[in-house]
Amino acid sequence: MNSLNQFSQYLKRKQFANSTIKIAENVARTYLEWLDKENLEADQVTYNDLLLYMKDCTRKGAKKRTVQHYINTLKHYYDHLLEEGQIETNPAEEINIKGVKRKTLYHILEPHELHQLYNAYKDESPTGKRNKAMLGLLVYQGLKTEELAKLETTDIKLREGKIEVPGGKKSNHRTMTLESHQVMDMYEYIL
Repeated sequence: MNSLNQFSQYLKRKQFANSTIKIAENVARTYLEWLDKENLEADQVTYNDLLLYMKDCTRKGAKKRTVQHYINTLKHYYDHLLEEGQIETNPAEEINIKGVKRKTLYHILEPHELHQLYNAYKDESPTGKRNKAMLGLLVYQGLKTEELAKLETTDIKLREGKIEVPGGKKSNHRTMTLESHQVMDMYEYIL
């Protein structure tokens, strides 16, 4: 099971959360046991072999969403084998499971509604200026709350009209352009 350790290291390098790595290890272990039972080698698996694996999972009672999760994990497993040079193509790459219900978001605000929300915020206190600067980052740059929490004033480059967003477990470091009206709000807040 040395390949499982290498797969875990691959996921760590890709900055997956520890809990996700544990789940992926279990999925990969179960898959490798299935391969062994079927007298197949991971580096010789074809698209059709993966379809048989999916049928086996369904026969054992796995729902479509669970099978989709397994296949997504196997895509990462085979990406790892690609990176290691053990295979030339990822057999799981082209597999997409149809009929899996997606979670839908209701009433997503339109850009003009978000802009109105931003302009309607009128609190001139120091806390209010901070809140408006943060609201602008949510509205115009689409930052997540955990990204907002990591921001420091040194990340804001007012002269350039840019902001440096530190990376995290689920996002990369990036530089984003501020809207022109945001620059003044940021300036007022920082001062």
